[in-house]
Amino acid sequence: MFTTYKSKYARITLILSILILVLSACSNPKSQTVKESTPASVVPAKEQVLKYVTLNMPRSLDPTNIDAQRITSDGIAEPLVYQNDDGSIRPWLARSWKNVEPTVWEVELQQNVKFWSGAVMDAAAVKAALERHQKLNKRGPSQLGGVQFIVKDATHLQIKTPKPDPSFIFKLAAFAIHNAAQADLIGDKFNKETDLTGFMKPIQFTPGELLIAEAFPGYWGEKPKLQRLEARLGTDGQSRLLALKNGDADGDMNVEVEQRVSYEKDAKFQTYFPIGSTSNLWLNIKKVPSLQDNVNECV
Repeated sequence: MFTTYKSKYARITLILSILILVLSACSNPKSQTVKESTPASVVPAKEQVLKYVTLNMPRSLDPTNIDAQRITSDGIAEPLVYQNDDGSIRPWLARSWKNVEPTVWEVELQQNVKFWSGAVMDAAAVKAALERHQKLNKRGPSQLGGVQFIVKDATHLQIKTPKPDPSFIFKLAAFAIHNAAQADLIGDKFNKETDLTGFMKPIQFTPGELLIAEAFPGYWGEKPKLQRLEARLGTDGQSRLLALKNGDADGDMNVEVEQRVSYEKDAKFQTYFPIGSTSNLWLNIKKVPSLQDNVNECV
């Protein structure tokens, strides 16, 4: 859920289409709360700023890191395909794809895409990024296990799966493309000094606490109306509520159920619900062995 606070002093300056662009890639079924929007056409470009507070901040900017939450939905990282709110997918860094054999996919990449550093994002770079996901991303074994990536030419990548998988392309939405060569070169520094393709580039990052990003002037695609994004940690529901009412934030992202109820009772707030496609359930089976049996029974 994303909730906004209605006010004539509302500082959110994005049209709804931009909000969807920045936020709709979230697959989390929680809601967000934001302030009432002002049409972007009547607001100076330099004031196109979105500020939000959230209970769940990224602790890394490396897409292979399980703690790199929401860097895709914030426009910082980009996958080959994006998953829409209705569960369908649309091209992004991939221009098109086709299933040439039961176990072979061929992906055509967008042309003239570069990472922030200026390095070219070609088929070899995409192959390296996906192989790095296979090696380091905790989701890699279940989603990319046994998959082979073959460079056909600069703009075409073939993907061979262990067995026929008609839904394989959907899995690629979870793996942002990054400059794997740079990551290998600088090691752990890549958690803060990442090299991606998104239209928003971080200018300040404190893991788990603060993320400020600005529109990247060399972005390969359509230039965003949003000029600046500021996300801050808000561990306490009351403090997030006050931030919205005081004008220190435009929205509250990933609202808990209890907080959502209070927002919905207040006519000053508007609430948006991206359609969730997945839910994660983390269990400490080693600590409570019997928990797994109980969960299995409920499911």
